[in-house]
Amino acid sequence: MRKAVVCGSYTKAAGGRGAGGFKYNTLFKAMATLIEKLEEFAGSAWNIRDAITYGRWKAQVRSFLKSALPSAIAEFDSIADSYGDDWEMTRASHVGLLEGLVAQMQGS
Repeated sequence: MRKAVVCGSYTKAAGGRGAGGFKYNTLFKAMATLIEKLEEFAGSAWNIRDAITYGRWKAQVRSFLKSALPSAIAEFDSIADSYGDDWEMTRASHVGLLEGLVAQMQGS
């Protein structure tokens, strides 16, 4: 398996040349953008002070995940069902999920 090497403003496969290396750059940019957005959602959640605002945040995050990480939707939804009316516990669990997704992406 070849490792990716970052070279200035583009990335190329180690030992490889040509346009194929630009696929890695696109992938890294997409991953960085995804990580940045998940971190933004997680950080903004702690500023939420009421259930209505939390509901809006949750809808926005769910829509984002549905489009960007559909594999995370089932877990996101199961968290919402776990705590009933305790929106603060649900928020904390949703933030934990988002932080866990970031950690997985940074480790891969």
